[in-house]
Amino acid sequence: MSTTEKFKDPITISKLPSECFDEIFKYLKFDRRSLYSCLFVNRFWCRKVIPIIWRRPMPYNPTRMNIINIEVFIPFFNEEEKSYLINEGIDFSILSDRPFPLFNYAQYIHILDVGAIETATVTWFSKLKLQQSGETSNSLSSETESSEVKCKELDSEVTTLQTETPASQATNAMVDSLCKIFMRSASNLKYLILSPYKVNKDIPKSNIFADNEPGLVNLRKLKLRFYTNSLCQHEQRGNLYDLLKLLPNICNGLVHLDINRIKIPNYSTAEILAGLITSQPELTYCRFYKVYGEICLLITVLPVHKLTHLVLDDMIFSGISLTSLYQCTRLESLVLRKCRSLTLESIQPILNASIRLKFLHLSELPKEVVKAIIIKAGDALEQASVKFISDDINEGLETLVNNCQNITHLSLSADYGRVDITSVITFINHLKNLSHLKLNLGMIDDKAELDNEFSKLGLEKLQYLELINIGVKGLQGYLSKCCSPLSTIIMDAIEEKNIKIFSDFSKEKDSLRWVGIDYIFGADIYDKYVETCKMNDLEVCRKMNEMAEGNFKVFPAKQVRIREKYF
Repeated sequence: MSTTEKFKDPITISKLPSECFDEIFKYLKFDRRSLYSCLFVNRFWCRKVIPIIWRRPMPYNPTRMNIINIEVFIPFFNEEEKSYLINEGIDFSILSDRPFPLFNYAQYIHILDVGAIETATVTWFSKLKLQQSGETSNSLSSETESSEVKCKELDSEVTTLQTETPASQATNAMVDSLCKIFMRSASNLKYLILSPYKVNKDIPKSNIFADNEPGLVNLRKLKLRFYTNSLCQHEQRGNLYDLLKLLPNICNGLVHLDINRIKIPNYSTAEILAGLITSQPELTYCRFYKVYGEICLLITVLPVHKLTHLVLDDMIFSGISLTSLYQCTRLESLVLRKCRSLTLESIQPILNASIRLKFLHLSELPKEVVKAIIIKAGDALEQASVKFISDDINEGLETLVNNCQNITHLSLSADYGRVDITSVITFINHLKNLSHLKLNLGMIDDKAELDNEFSKLGLEKLQYLELINIGVKGLQGYLSKCCSPLSTIIMDAIEEKNIKIFSDFSKEKDSLRWVGIDYIFGADIYDKYVETCKMNDLEVCRKMNEMAEGNFKVFPAKQVRIREKYF
């Protein structure tokens, strides 16, 4: 049978079942540009894509200007809310000519950042102010520099609670009303971020979250994120205090708790947070980042029999007991980063616990602590991210090689001291199961030695390689002898003339698919006046892809870097 006859009636994309489209679009959830393009294909695609786009309408970065236009929610205010907002001086008459939204976008929200709602509100007020003064703008994402400055000026007027100006009252009223819409519409709300960024800034009243259904009933993840290390005191943040007290009665399905940049001033405040932790029987992930003050109680009440992921990041452990961690039985992932005053003695409960650690991230710790935890992990360890002091890197690697032969993912970094690259490569070559490797070895004086030694890297299973401070010359030597199925390479920088190195490797091995670059340089890199574009230069990427002739694709590093937060 000929190929033509065999595929006489091929299945086109229009004939795929609806469930197949759901799976396809899921792969685009981080590619908003492509998702927006899908909106205009037809109504069916639009209905499929809208819920994905609106899962998290607020940006991860609260300073970005390309945030949502809150006008799309205004038609869904009830009469009581409209009356309340009008009394606060918000004039809706200028919006009367706006078309009614095709969707109730609030119902699709899975992730809600309360601080980002305020940012969006401030930006919207700024836009209205510009329109009323005759300066119109068609797109929030293309605000000019002058409008951004005006927005920041307005921000300082409307978000300061100490001086309750009419502008701040209007902003608070709008944020309150928007939160009410989200609480009664977002039936799939899974992740709440409470982020009072400014000093002494509070969140909306707790009854907004408690009295509107479905509200927070289905919540699975909670993040308390402060902009700076702020005191968590009732005097400044009464609404936040009240909500934290109510949460144990509202939701009991949290699996993920993340507390950021907070100073716990007294035991009573610690009791409130401890009460939240103990009320969540399914809690498996806890992260404390820059949490200071009365934290002993929080460590004590951790759900040690359920905990699978624990992150202790940038904290002071003087006088803090980790005794409760001895009871951990399911802990698989441990992150200890910049834990000051953490000693070999203080981590004994972890070393004596009946756990099998599969993932480790250890950074800026005493070498005896690092070595002891690596030995504890042993052959169970699959992924390791370790930052060593340069003088300790060989000793640390030797410990890793001797105890953790089943590692598949390794991220290795060192400070800017002298590194013995020969020993480093020798040790890495003993990790026969490595499929993913990231190296950041600081500034190495002898580049010739680096290039020569790196060419001796031999890992037969390597698929992913990320290099920082290692040039293309060193990589070229490695690629010429490479026998691994390498599919992804990420580097600091690359010139157009270096594309041939990757092309030759791709043609010979037929495994290379992606090249990611943090900095791209054009052909005239040596002209000091024409030096470079940062990665968002799509024209340079496009030109490099043309030179690659389809053998592989060149992307900004962030698009091909593996999605492991600590790797």
